Amino acid sequence: MTKFSLAAQVLMLAIVPLAMQLVLLLWMADLQSKAEIQLGQAERSKRIADHMSSLMANTYFIAKHADDDRDGQNAAANESAERMHVIFSQLKTLVEPKSELAKTVERSEATSLKMYEIFEKIQAADDKAIRRPLWIEMRARVKELLYGDLLNAKKQYEVYAKQGVDSEIILRKRFHDVALFGGAINLLLSGALALFLASNIARRLKRLDDNNIRLASNLPLGPSIAGCDEIARVDQTFRQMAKAMHETARKEHQVIEGARDWICSIDKDGRIVSTNPACIKMLGYKNDELLGARLVNFIHESDAKTEQFVASLGNNIDEQSTDIQMWHKSNRKVDTSWSIQWSESEQTSFCVVHDISERRAAEQLRQEVLHMVSHDLRTPLSTLGNVFRFLSQSDSGLVEKTKTYIQLGERNVVRLIAMVNDLLDIEKIRSGKMLIEHEAVHLDECFQACIEALLPAAEQAGVRLEVEQTALIVSGDADKIDRVIINLTANALKYSKVGDTVRVHAERSEIDSTMPMVTVNVIDQGLGIAEEQLESVFERFHQLKDEKAAEGSGLGLTICKAFVELHGGKIWATRLAQGTQFSFTLPLLAIKPN
Repeated sequence: MTKFSLAAQVLMLAIVPLAMQLVLLLWMADLQSKAEIQLGQAERSKRIADHMSSLMANTYFIAKHADDDRDGQNAAANESAERMHVIFSQLKTLVEPKSELAKTVERSEATSLKMYEIFEKIQAADDKAIRRPLWIEMRARVKELLYGDLLNAKKQYEVYAKQGVDSEIILRKRFHDVALFGGAINLLLSGALALFLASNIARRLKRLDDNNIRLASNLPLGPSIAGCDEIARVDQTFRQMAKAMHETARKEHQVIEGARDWICSIDKDGRIVSTNPACIKMLGYKNDELLGARLVNFIHESDAKTEQFVASLGNNIDEQSTDIQMWHKSNRKVDTSWSIQWSESEQTSFCVVHDISERRAAEQLRQEVLHMVSHDLRTPLSTLGNVFRFLSQSDSGLVEKTKTYIQLGERNVVRLIAMVNDLLDIEKIRSGKMLIEHEAVHLDECFQACIEALLPAAEQAGVRLEVEQTALIVSGDADKIDRVIINLTANALKYSKVGDTVRVHAERSEIDSTMPMVTVNVIDQGLGIAEEQLESVFERFHQLKDEKAAEGSGLGLTICKAFVELHGGKIWATRLAQGTQFSFTLPLLAIKPN
């Protein structure tokens, strides 16, 4: 039955009882029809027998009163003759034409007519001698009617009537039995079929549920479910899914086992419940040495975040990451970065631990190099710059060519010092140590500082520097705002040609409606920046594909962006029809009255 779909099985469950019911109804209808036929035949036979009895009674009546007074005899005879005529007419309608009974009726009718004629002759004759032979003939006719074929037919049809009634009773009893027992059998068959179908479905669903539990328990699946119905197809799909899950789990296990990072799971009590072989390389411990051990035993005691970190493992935090210093089995420290995902269903934290000892060592080395640059390189450069400055400003009678070399050396020293300062600023920004001191900053003073710093260079390059006066006052660090404006303006001058104009101005900004802002714009008429480089120009060490770009360190715009963002503003570049516009925003504090 499982080769049929569930819908077909349910349909069969409905159709089979209906078919049985239909058979029962047809059978009962047939029995009812037969009973009605038997009843009709019994009634017909009874009517025929009754009519024959009535004929015989009327015949006897006529014969009995043949010697009575003539007036009374004539009246009685006429009535009997009329009744017999009516009865013979009714009998003819009841019997089948040309049947033996029809012939008997016809013969009996002819005999009755002959008897009535003799009766009339007897009544008309006064002489007994004449009446005697008539009486003999009349008795013969009466005997023929009373004891001949009519009597035999009457007895036969009385038997037919009784048999018809008996058959009708038997058929009705059979009808009742068929209705009762057939309904019971149909009910039992329907119940048995429904029980079979339900038990079959329940058994197959139980096997599906058992396989589901086996899959969850990582046990082999039970036998497959045979058939072509929906449950069998679900079982096939389930097995395909289980196969795919096992394959995925196998690949995942291979990935975890072959991962360079330490992958482990820790319960809410801080105990290690699973680990991969990477722990051997990272911490020097084998899997068996870590399983069941408390994580706190492997964390460096001096790490201030130890207690907070261990406590957070059971705090149902969905995802977190942190850096923890741990102990290697050889008693050396290991710097690690933890990525933790909490599973509420398993009450376990799944952790991916990355060894960052080499990165920390590289950062330490970089900090040492920067420290060397800031102290061991910047100090001699500053001293050398002072020497060049002293020589260029002294009246020691140096020849003109020597002064030129001294001034060139001074400019290069200043450039090197600026580059060192940029490197140090970048490091401070990256490490989050760059701070700003908010105060009221008059932008016109910043613009004036820009003019004083860059006007000689602009005149030397043949570029016109236009700086509009402004009454806007912003909140920020004056030195850093000066550096941003000077840096952007210096870049604009560097990429301008002789006769070009570099324009610097400030205006109130409508970009951010939650806080009043000021937008400072630096506009040049140079070659401009390609659209695809408008975002990347602020990246560290990014330089345009231009000969003049090689003169810088590639850190200026990065520092400008960091300074602006420290003030809560934004900086961006816009390509113009001729040239480029650099814009940045600062929080507006006030507007200086005229």
